[in-house]
Amino acid sequence: MSSSLGTKSDGNEELPDLQRVRPKLREVGVHMNNIIFLSHVAADKPYVDEVRSKLDQSNVFYDLKSIAPGESNLAAMKDGVLRSTVFCLFISPATKASPWVGYEQTLAEVQSVKASSFTPIVVPINSATYRDAPEWMRGYFSTSASFLPSDIARLISAHHFRNLVSSGQAKESLLAGREEFLFASTVRVNTRRASTNKPVNFLIMSGIESMGRKAFASNLIPRLFPTETLGGPFLDIARFADSLDLHLSLLDTIHGQRSQSRTEQEKDLFQKMTAAEQAQTIHANLRHFGELNQTVIVRSAFGLRDKDRNLKPWLQNLVTLLQSDRSSRIFWISERRISDAVLLPYPNVIDINVPEISEPATTELLSALVGRDKIPPPVASTLGRLSGGHPGTVHHAASLINNSGRSAESLTTSDGAITSYQDSILRETIKSYSNKDDFRSVLHVVALLPRVKFDDVLEVLGGQNEQLRATLDELVDACLVSFSQETGYRMPEVARAAARRVIGPPPDDLVGALVTYFNSRLKAERIDQQTVEALLYLTLRTTGEMPEVIKRIVTPATLQSAVEATYQRGLAALDESFRTNFLLVAKLSHLVDAMPMPPDIAEDILYMGADALSRIADDPTPIIEVMRRKGFASANYAMGNYQFYRLRDNAAAIVSLERALAGRSYVKRTSRLLARLYLLEGRAAPALEVLNKLGDSRVLRDSGLLSQKIKALRALGRRAEAAQLLPNLQALNDDYGEYHMNVASDMMRAGRVPDALAAVRRAKERPRANQQSLLFLECALMLDLGDFGLFDHASAVANAAGRSDDLSHLRARAALAHKDWREAERQWGLIQRPGRTDRYLLVRILESKLSDPVIAGSTTEMADVRRVYEETLGKLANSPEVFDR
Repeated sequence: MSSSLGTKSDGNEELPDLQRVRPKLREVGVHMNNIIFLSHVAADKPYVDEVRSKLDQSNVFYDLKSIAPGESNLAAMKDGVLRSTVFCLFISPATKASPWVGYEQTLAEVQSVKASSFTPIVVPINSATYRDAPEWMRGYFSTSASFLPSDIARLISAHHFRNLVSSGQAKESLLAGREEFLFASTVRVNTRRASTNKPVNFLIMSGIESMGRKAFASNLIPRLFPTETLGGPFLDIARFADSLDLHLSLLDTIHGQRSQSRTEQEKDLFQKMTAAEQAQTIHANLRHFGELNQTVIVRSAFGLRDKDRNLKPWLQNLVTLLQSDRSSRIFWISERRISDAVLLPYPNVIDINVPEISEPATTELLSALVGRDKIPPPVASTLGRLSGGHPGTVHHAASLINNSGRSAESLTTSDGAITSYQDSILRETIKSYSNKDDFRSVLHVVALLPRVKFDDVLEVLGGQNEQLRATLDELVDACLVSFSQETGYRMPEVARAAARRVIGPPPDDLVGALVTYFNSRLKAERIDQQTVEALLYLTLRTTGEMPEVIKRIVTPATLQSAVEATYQRGLAALDESFRTNFLLVAKLSHLVDAMPMPPDIAEDILYMGADALSRIADDPTPIIEVMRRKGFASANYAMGNYQFYRLRDNAAAIVSLERALAGRSYVKRTSRLLARLYLLEGRAAPALEVLNKLGDSRVLRDSGLLSQKIKALRALGRRAEAAQLLPNLQALNDDYGEYHMNVASDMMRAGRVPDALAAVRRAKERPRANQQSLLFLECALMLDLGDFGLFDHASAVANAAGRSDDLSHLRARAALAHKDWREAERQWGLIQRPGRTDRYLLVRILESKLSDPVIAGSTTEMADVRRVYEETLGKLANSPEVFDR
């Protein structure tokens, strides 16, 4: 018999990523004239059901349930075969006795002659052999006894997706500008193979996000392994994944969902293993795919290295095991490169750093995506140059032109429109979709969860299958959401943060529906890593607590990702919710002692907990003591951070940071803050020395460090050298907004308040800018212009954050704007540790006081005010030109 249309999957697995065997492909929706037909006898239905449950149900014809009431069975079956491009025959010794299957085979034989894109697949089960198949199908045996239902489903889906591309119903993404690099990488791997007589079976595709590493890997695999079997797995695991995450993801891919007790047992047993035993277990699962002649692609941004930049112990053991295994192979997509020195003992491992593409290639790619007749060559060239050789940015620009009504010319003149996904262009794109109810709900879901599958969204939001698919496809085309056929939909972090700012928090009823749905999966013993991730994120957001059942099955890397997401929400918040998020981060950090986890993950979670408390003026010393007890050198940095930002004890902070730097802990951020402290203390020479020790290779690539160097040079009177560095700062992808803050500093010094305000607002658009500090500065400048629009909001945020000095500063400015120097002076007196910005304000207060006739009438009063005025000017003359508020 044959299959059904539109039956929802149980969510065991999604379709494979077909980018494995052809250039990068993109799913384009449901194609009702290009379906998968599953042919089988009734006796084999339980086995075929397992395969069917792992397929995209919108593309499958399976059994009589798909036939409309009143429709002829024969007519429906004939129509199903004629509309299919993949005909999969599950053959067993009982197949020949079924007239239904015989009829389907006859139709398929005719279709194979008529349609070039028609693909027959034969899957033998129950010890069937080629003799059990019709003679014309005996050459289409595609699986062996090693294939499990999940493997068969991936193979079927792979052939189906390839046929979509061949028939023009799906699009190929272009691999522009990397042909020579692809050839060179192939030669590099083959040369290593020949020189060592060993397999090269662990390849790392390193590079920044959206640099096209996955597409590059998909093109490299068939060059290195020409006989690769279609449909290899793609594992998209936590950004800081460890061996446990890889192990559970491999189990998900091979066996599907597990019960709660099985999940707890797998986690507990695996964590009790030694690094060598963990590697052996992972290798055993990798060997399954080696037997199928398939490469496993894994994506985890930071999962390979420990804090000392060496391979993690379990990974050292794994790659050693792989040296004698010529069948298993793995490609790892990473955002951290592994040095050649670290990889020297492992000849089977190569790190291929995927670079940017050339300017002509970006221009060619953009022209191909937009259409050569729609974009003039000079404009395409300009946009190509602005993209910085980043394929993701080129695709984003093309999407804005094709889908959002932007002209190519406007993108060349919009400041930052091309170089950052988080500035105004991305927000405008999100806003254009968020105004539509159906898009808004979907945006809330994908912005809330780390990843989500189609069937999950459909179950929670309801509606029509095809309409939801079209909505998600449009968001994928707009580069707001990425799609992998195995792991579903995910929103890149930069887009996620922007979406949250634009559309606000999700409605309570939607969050409640998501919690109910994923809890139902938990109770039904249908658990995979996505279920655990979703429940962790949702329960933390709704209750601020982690249920005991989640504690028992969550992996340390998944916890780390959740802590980081909560921490980032706190950083991005410009209302009192930041306090709630930071308190939750601190609470979660206490779980470090409650569950076994790798030291680097534990250190990162504890640091975020300590920093979160510092940011809300709470005491982080208990967490810092835990860090010290565990021997984490970052404890000194966390303490220095707290001493500076909250205790305002610069001398103590400098001592802590000097210790942190000596221990090589968080070297870049420690150097950045230590240099800032030296500058605030008027010690520009040691500040410059710290930065010079880092070397130009680091400083010139980091906007925060470069900004500190510019300030140090200015403080030393070396303004010509500082001016030479300023263009370098502008050319960087300035995530912290340092360039615009330098512009704001110059404008404020020149008394050009409107220009300073404009620069501060441009700095606020940068993805990693300190939003709270910029909010206070923006409010202060608006007050100078007589605009009180931000005053109440900024005051509330300062009060909630425990930033009493900032609150007093703003109140003093507001009083001065009302020409009430007495209240301004009283508020200024409440500032406990005044800095340069505060003293500039005091000068203005004293000038207003001097102009008061009452004061002018008193010789002694005037003398006292002039004395304070001259002292303040003297302190300003001797202080460095840095923002200290």
